[in-house]
Amino acid sequence: MRRLRDLSIRQKLTLIVMVPSFFSLVFASALFLVYDYINFREAMVAARQSDADLIGANCIAAVTFDDPGAAEEVLKTLGIQDSIVAAFIFRPDGQVFARYMRSDTAGEAISAQIRPEGAIFDDDYLYVYQPMVAEGEAVATISIQSDLAEVQSRVRRYVFTVV
Repeated sequence: MRRLRDLSIRQKLTLIVMVPSFFSLVFASALFLVYDYINFREAMVAARQSDADLIGANCIAAVTFDDPGAAEEVLKTLGIQDSIVAAFIFRPDGQVFARYMRSDTAGEAISAQIRPEGAIFDDDYLYVYQPMVAEGEAVATISIQSDLAEVQSRVRRYVFTVV
């Protein structure tokens, strides 16, 4: 490689323009990636919380009348979303009332434990816990476990586009 002083004025000017431009583009791309990643995760949490609200509202009668079969039928509707791995409805004492598991997760160890209300990102999964409320009282808790494959795929596509 030639030394900097051996370069022509034209090559030096090109370098003066190209190096800062390159680093500016890399920095801006990294900022866009981080911004998109954070917003997409927030949107994913909001979508799962909305799913939990909807499923919870449709399962209140099943919980009230102690019909786990009806609750599991409602939970099966989550199967249309590829990212949802499992869903559970817990009784107030923490016991599983009803469950749904994606068909390809039969061999995996799915976490069936109750946690406080909210969303938790853990390893490659998003867990959303939400109480099911009837007449102002929490009668059960719904848990939805979603994989992060869509987020990871989006990041890979973005990085590929930037490169």
